Formats: sequence, structure tokens, C-alpha cells
Amino acid sequence: VQRYPNPGLVWDRESLLDDGADSIVLSLPLDLSSRRNVRGYLASSHVSKAKAHASKVSSDAVVQALGLLFDFVAHQSREVIESDAVERLNEAARVVKRRREEGDTSGYDLSRIEIEAELAMSELRQTRASTERLYSELANFLGLDRASVRFEASLDADLSLSSEEQVSYVDTTHVGHMRDAASRAQEASEASGRTWVPEVVVSGGPRLAHDVESELGYTVGVSLEVPVFSWGQDLRDEALAE
Repeated sequence: VQRYPNPGLVWDRESLLDDGADSIVLSLPLDLSSRRNVRGYLASSHVSKAKAHASKVSSDAVVQALGLLFDFVAHQSREVIESDAVERLNEAARVVKRRREEGDTSGYDLSRIEIEAELAMSELRQTRASTERLYSELANFLGLDRASVRFEASLDADLSLSSEEQVSYVDTTHVGHMRDAASRAQEASEASGRTWVPEVVVSGGPRLAHDVESELGYTVGVSLEVPVFSWGQDLRDEALAE
């Protein structure tokens, strides 16, 4: 809310030998321009932009958290598959080694399987490390204690969803805030046409003379700024820029 300018109260004393005067003057500024409205519209536009930014950041955080979650679950599934592959290769190596000892196969087959088993075990270690990293990253991102939280999700497709239905959801809250900010900025630009109108200050009050015969009078005044160098062009430029 853009408030009106405050009135002012001035006490002035003049003294010269036995002569002098006291005056109390109340001044009242009158802003007849559109500067207050322009500032109000600009402030509303800034608030709406801040709300849009906050909403967008919140939406992005949710998307990032979901991405980390399903990446973590995918690595867990991959870890199970690779662990099973390592067990199968180790079992195959044991079978081939026994057959080699019995003289039914050559050492080449055993070496090839052992190399494949080592490579599979190396990939399994990398997957486990990536799973642990994603687990910690997701817990830190959500501000949770890693030791007291457990993440679960399913990568299975939801068969109840129809391909003809719109299953995607986009949070457009920030778009609404940005539209409101643009509307307020447009109103500020339209209202900036009268920012050149100068401020008028009306003043008046009693005046008491200090001579032998004290007399009570009054003082009145009107002041008006002449818009030579400043005629509200700064607000108009700011409204246009916004």
C-alpha cells in the first residue's frame, strides 16, 4: 500500500529587541499525480514475480527429488540383476573348474569365465557405490537423516492408466503469478501518464506578535514544484521496463 505523504507541523520564533513573533504552521502535501498508483502497481508486480519464483523453485525441487528417487530405485534393481549375474558366472566357473580337473574341458574356457566374472563384479561394485551415493544425495536434498529414512518406489507401469488419458501434470501456479505480474506492470505503465503533475503543499496557522500590544494574526501559503528537470520520467521508464 502506497501511503499519502505525511503532514508537517513547524513552530517558528522571530525575536528582535522588544519585537518578535511566534508562528505555528501546519503544512499538508497534496499529491494529485499518479505516482502513488504507479508505485503501488510496481510493488504488486514485484510481489507476484517473487511468488512465481518461489512456486517455480518448489516445482523444480519436487521434480528433482522424484528424479533422484527413481534413479536410486533403478540402481537398486540394476544391483539385483548384476548380483545375480555374478553368482551365475561364479557358479559356471566352479562347474568348468571341476570339469577341467576331470579332464573334460580346457583351461581357456575357465580363464574366459573368470575374467567375465571379475568384470561383472567390478560393475556390481560401481553400481553399489552409485546406489549409496544417490541414497545419501536424496536424503540430504530432502533434509532427512540418512540413518533413519528408507526410500521405496516401484518402476512397474500402472496398467490402470489409459493411453488416451492425459497422465502428465504440469504445475502452472508460477505462470498465473507471472501473468498477474505482467498485468500489474501494464497498469503501472498506463497510470504513468500523470506522473508529471507536481505536488502541492498547502500551509497555514496562527501568528502571535510579541510587541507591546500583542496581536494575533495568521499565515497561509501554497507551494508548487515546477517540473523542469524531473517530471516523473523515472517512474515511467521503470513501468515500461517492468
